[in-house]
Amino acid sequence: MSVRRIVASLGLVLAASACSENFSSPAAMDSAPHFLKWAPATQPEFAFEGANAVGSRFGRILAPTPAAVVAASHAFGDVETLTWSHNSGTGSNRLLVVSVSLLSPSKPVATVTYQGATLTFFGARNNADNTARVEFWYLVAPPTGAGNVVVRRTDDDKMIAGAVTLTGVNQTTPLGAFVSAASNGSTTPSVGRTSAVGDLVVDAIATKGGTVKGVGAGQTHRWNANYEADFDGAVSTEPGAAAVIMSSTLSESSKWVIGTVSVKPAPSIALSQYQATFWAKRGTARTLQINYAANGGTSPFMKLTISDPTYVPGRGNIAMGDSVLVTATVDPNALTISLEPHQMQFGTASQLQIWYSGAGGDLNGDGVVNSADATIENQLLGLWYQADPTSSWAPIPATQSLSTKSFTAALQHFSGYAVSW
Repeated sequence: MSVRRIVASLGLVLAASACSENFSSPAAMDSAPHFLKWAPATQPEFAFEGANAVGSRFGRILAPTPAAVVAASHAFGDVETLTWSHNSGTGSNRLLVVSVSLLSPSKPVATVTYQGATLTFFGARNNADNTARVEFWYLVAPPTGAGNVVVRRTDDDKMIAGAVTLTGVNQTTPLGAFVSAASNGSTTPSVGRTSAVGDLVVDAIATKGGTVKGVGAGQTHRWNANYEADFDGAVSTEPGAAAVIMSSTLSESSKWVIGTVSVKPAPSIALSQYQATFWAKRGTARTLQINYAANGGTSPFMKLTISDPTYVPGRGNIAMGDSVLVTATVDPNALTISLEPHQMQFGTASQLQIWYSGAGGDLNGDGVVNSADATIENQLLGLWYQADPTSSWAPIPATQSLSTKSFTAALQHFSGYAVSW
């Protein structure tokens, strides 16, 4: 084991306190730590243990519901500015994705707007000899109802563009990486990509020559347009998985380029809170351990031992032998926990141990476990505290065990705490 300091946050929030820890800060404060998230495949079902635990409201995190396509529209023309009507509806957690299939990639798209709101460019790809191009643009929480999509190129030429509105989309991180493929001649365009269960993959294709006659198994054609027989554009979707192949069949060997994005679902949980309670008695050691069940096994998440609660705001000093009810609330999305009563203080320090293995090894949240995560774990990961909800985060001394993937710290009172990088 080695004493480590922390650099951002696995969200372990143990009830933020207005008082400050008597720890020296070995590093500058960071007001925006990086909270670790539960691994997508974990979907933990929490349970608690301890002789003095008296109740719980623990439940299972639901598998995310994939985003749903609620509207699709398209238009085409040999123009500099293409305008058409689209209705984004009024559903919750909406995302607008606009794809543009172009001839003459030297004249790319300059701007895309919807009801006057400007979309963000996401990715583009030209085919090998620069005769066709696909672009993706997006807008989180687009204006509701019907309005015009306006795509403006740098100069006029043939283009086919379409809009897809989806609901149930993650509003913070709506899209995975842009992945594409291209060819100067074949009848079977395809591209493979990584995604995840709960995602929805959207592809767009531009062909010079043949037309799109069909799409691969599991895909749903959203729209297809052919312009003057020599230029085709189409969009389809497919539920996400660890590996997804988006493909189509063309009427003849053609030059083509295909691009894809993976739409991330909004979080979906069974309960808004997961709580356990126990009586902490002054003069008697009491322990609460919270475990999570995932992938057919059970692993520890948090262990707290209290023997000497001395003060509770609003109640005052705690006499020897008296008890105080402690409530632990687990965040079902991030690896965080809150302990109450807030600002409760201790004579003899309480012991807190937090395991971060529930993050599944993906400590930077990029969807893969690699050397970057190992660097974070070995060099950056640590434990931080937050004196109150409006304060900046600062590191505190903690002991890290790489073998058990956990941090242990002595607490003088309840503040906000986080395992972070």
